[in-house]
Amino acid sequence: MTAAARPVWRTAVRWPVTGGGLVLIAAASVVAARRMTVPPDSVTTGIAEPGALTDWGLPTSRALMVLASAAVAGLLLAATLFTPRAAAPAARPALDQAGRRLLRSAGQASVLWLATIVTNTAFVASDLFGVPVWRLPDVAAPVLFGAAQGRVALVAGAVAVLVAVTASAVRTAGATAGLLAATLVALAAPAFAGHSAGEGNHQVAVSSLVIHVVAGTVWAGALIGLLATGRARPESMARAARRCSAVAATCMIAVAGSGVLAGGARLGSLSALTSSAYGALLIAKACALLGLAAVAFRQRRRALPAVAAGRRAGLIRLAVLELVIFAATFGIAAGLSRTAAPSSGTGDDPAVALLGFPMPGPPTARSLVAGWLPEPLTLTAAAAAVVLYLGAVIRLRRRGDAWPASSTALWVGGWAVVVVATNSGLARYSPVLFSAHMIQHMTLTMVAPIMFVLAAPVTLALRGLRPAADRSWPGPREWVTAALHSRPARVLTHPAAVFAIYTVSLYGMYLTDVYELALRSHLGHLLMTAHFLLAGYLFFWVLVGTDPAPRPRPAFPLRLVILLMFMAMHAIFGLVMMQTQVVIAGDWYAELARPWGGGALADQKTGGGIAWASGELPALAVAIALVVQWSRSDARAAARYDRAVDRAERSGEDNAHAAYNRMLAQLAERDPGRR
Repeated sequence: MTAAARPVWRTAVRWPVTGGGLVLIAAASVVAARRMTVPPDSVTTGIAEPGALTDWGLPTSRALMVLASAAVAGLLLAATLFTPRAAAPAARPALDQAGRRLLRSAGQASVLWLATIVTNTAFVASDLFGVPVWRLPDVAAPVLFGAAQGRVALVAGAVAVLVAVTASAVRTAGATAGLLAATLVALAAPAFAGHSAGEGNHQVAVSSLVIHVVAGTVWAGALIGLLATGRARPESMARAARRCSAVAATCMIAVAGSGVLAGGARLGSLSALTSSAYGALLIAKACALLGLAAVAFRQRRRALPAVAAGRRAGLIRLAVLELVIFAATFGIAAGLSRTAAPSSGTGDDPAVALLGFPMPGPPTARSLVAGWLPEPLTLTAAAAAVVLYLGAVIRLRRRGDAWPASSTALWVGGWAVVVVATNSGLARYSPVLFSAHMIQHMTLTMVAPIMFVLAAPVTLALRGLRPAADRSWPGPREWVTAALHSRPARVLTHPAAVFAIYTVSLYGMYLTDVYELALRSHLGHLLMTAHFLLAGYLFFWVLVGTDPAPRPRPAFPLRLVILLMFMAMHAIFGLVMMQTQVVIAGDWYAELARPWGGGALADQKTGGGIAWASGELPALAVAIALVVQWSRSDARAAARYDRAVDRAERSGEDNAHAAYNRMLAQLAERDPGRR
């Protein structure tokens, strides 16, 4: 094959992978050498020294693992967003030939990802147990099944195998998006098993690191995916480049903001930025980010217009340059993960080791209002949701359409409730007091979801988003429509399903060990928060939602019956909490050893009373909303029927109701005095 006939993407991908790999290894070597100059008492090692091979191999294999995972995520992203569809979106969109080719490449890249996972896990085991790599068979099982790093490696390896096995068989965009979601979960998992998860202030450190790692990897992966679409037609390449630019801009903001939060949480003070090896590496990463931002800005200003005109060479050169910088950045980040932070460790305070912050004093109005505990993930979600909603409202109004101010207020207010519940002093006392946790639970499952449902976000999205000009390139509006009518949506919005999800999770959370697991794990806490919100949203969406639904909603009498059953189950739960003599998560509260207030059992009874009483007002609000919607539905039905009768009378149609009206009119004419 001649150079002219060789596909562009092969040349484009071969050079950044080769050159980026060399830069990556060089950067990892520099970081490892710098790491060896750190004093021994600040080095995170295992029981004994595992040897120079592990000292050099661990950060290098970690950087290579991140690069391989970026390739997998980027190729899946490109197949989902950067290629057209072979069928119309309404007919279950299928990937075209280019999308299937990208999927096959993702399957091949996942094999490399799996190899780097295995290699990195071996070095992690060597480091944890202080033994050389060749002596690992004696300790492999404890690492894989006992240590958090081993469990994370198992998750990532399972996802890599899933992509490798199923990529060649996937044909639809929805299934590809599912593989991409699984890959993102695998990317986020290591943050919950690293140094940040075991340090003070781990809530900020871990959540910021999750955003940082996922956004940075997706950014680099989007560039790889864009290069892999290089043999597409000019108009398709231009669309892919614009979408890649939007993804990169979003990720750049997320990487910068989360990097500042994560670095600040681990530095402890501004002076540590210039007086520690950790700070020096942070400065190097910041410089790399500035370089990436400069290249991305130039790409947006010059390369994108050139691609639209059919000239793609400039875009490819800039994308390759970005990947080279990313390779070096991944090497720096790998070395950073092996460097002890100035504020690392939790000291001798058992409360800091369990909670991530010192034991708060007795709750007061001041401590609840002023004692905030930031949670970057919920803050980011709230900010993004409010910005998108307000953007859609502004677009509607510019178009001349109206949108109720009450709906906007409900949406913004709902997210304000979520922020207060997960970031204020209530979040600080939630793992300390069961009663405070129950207030947080009721707020997240019954107050915020009702406000979200009544704000009708799906209706706003369908009205505010423009339909795609080319149906083979579905946009956000088509994605919302596809998700709304998908099979999972139909299953999850069935009345029996939403009632079961809500009630089973309510009892299953507290009558099993799930609650204590959520208290002991930041990941479990985040999953618990997300579950509270989603379960409440689905339940009230079926009851009082006004958005389009994938299945007809139950009749209003049945909805009232479901609401009454919900109130009964909620009251029974509160009574169980008040009557039981067994402390839920008793081991947790015993280790926490709260030095003030009553005992854990007394506080649990208070929490049960809160659960019993707090369901009344939200349920009353939902009942009022149901009655109002029922009345309006009857009024609309009557109006439609009257219009149908009028049309029948005007057209002379033999309608029973119209005939009855004519009979009454004839009787009135015969006997004018009859009323």
